Amino acid sequence: MNLIPFVSSILFILALSSALLFSRTANFEKQCTLYKGTLVALRNLKNAEEKSQLKTKKKSVKGTRKKPFVWHREKCFGIERSKFSLARAIEGDIQAFDLTLKVLQSLYPEHAKSMDPLLRYFQKKGKKATQITELFPDEPKLKAIFYEMLRGSKSNSPPALEDVITLQDRKPIIFATASSEVLRAAFGDDAAVKIREKERERYENNRGRRALSKQELKEIVSNFPIDELVDAKTNLKGEKVLAGNDVNTAIEIKKHLQTNHGARDKDDGILTGNESVNVAPSP
Repeated sequence: MNLIPFVSSILFILALSSALLFSRTANFEKQCTLYKGTLVALRNLKNAEEKSQLKTKKKSVKGTRKKPFVWHREKCFGIERSKFSLARAIEGDIQAFDLTLKVLQSLYPEHAKSMDPLLRYFQKKGKKATQITELFPDEPKLKAIFYEMLRGSKSNSPPALEDVITLQDRKPIIFATASSEVLRAAFGDDAAVKIREKERERYENNRGRRALSKQELKEIVSNFPIDELVDAKTNLKGEKVLAGNDVNTAIEIKKHLQTNHGARDKDDGILTGNESVNVAPSP
């Protein structure tokens, strides 16, 4: 009797069993490693979350100490949400065009007569522009004026164009964070003074958010098309991302938190809203 085929079969079965056992053991060890890495990443994420909450509480306690009133709009100058948007006027919205013309004439009174042809040039050439500098006119006189507007002055009177104007696709004014320059140009000096006084009263009475509500704004500028041209939300939501990772396994866990800001100082933030956790290896 030839035993070679029988022995070969036994050896093959043993080899296959060993390979399967080794594979299972390797997979089990890999899973254990990933599990441990996930726990480490979760622990680090929890630490980051607790540090963030402690930082927020410290700001809250610090904020209970009364400070002299400083109009938050004067500190907003130059940030994106404080600027006046040309987008609707460039798209051909008549109300937005009229308001934009008024704002530009107010900000740059020395060139008030040239603002209408300049804005009409923006309508023709600026629909694909993503940056203010892409709006440079071809006509020599308008080009010289536009250059002066871009440069502005050291005293910000007039301001550099990119500090007060944006091409961001939105309503012309985000009221909660609009700068004092934009408010004066859009609503007029008297209305801007009233807004400042109302917001000062709100601050002194500890009423939380600093920006007025839409209804309060309408009472001050009753003839202004607030609904069409102003984003009057008082709680602007941003996103804060906390992360925890494990160096050995390159696992990273991210937690997305909604923050309410905009109506308060730039550094203030209250963690609220939806949260989601994503687990993925770091690249």
